[in-house]
Amino acid sequence: MNDVLRSQIVEAIIDFPPDLAGNIPAVMADLLKRFPAATENDVFACFEEAIEGLRRRADAGLAEAAALDRLAPLFDGMPEGMTLGECALAKAKNGDPLALEYLQWEKQQAGGIQ
Repeated sequence: MNDVLRSQIVEAIIDFPPDLAGNIPAVMADLLKRFPAATENDVFACFEEAIEGLRRRADAGLAEAAALDRLAPLFDGMPEGMTLGECALAKAKNGDPLALEYLQWEKQQAGGIQ
């Protein structure tokens, strides 16, 4: 199996509908139909790589959730619809340490307020 086909199958496994989680026969049947050039062995070989991809996705999601949770206080007391950057700018004017920290991070990592 070539790398392009392997990558396509891995992504298909990762993006499979959650309602079919654990239903390996249904997943296999769908993947073999969608990728007729692949054998059952090819598809099975992609499952381990897909598991690692799902772990990376889950880790990234957890890290993002933790960051959002940490930054949530910047929205407290601010008008609805303000962006994170707008909230941080408004709160930084009053010396809010989290706002100042966020704005410093923006300046260093993202090249300024987005």
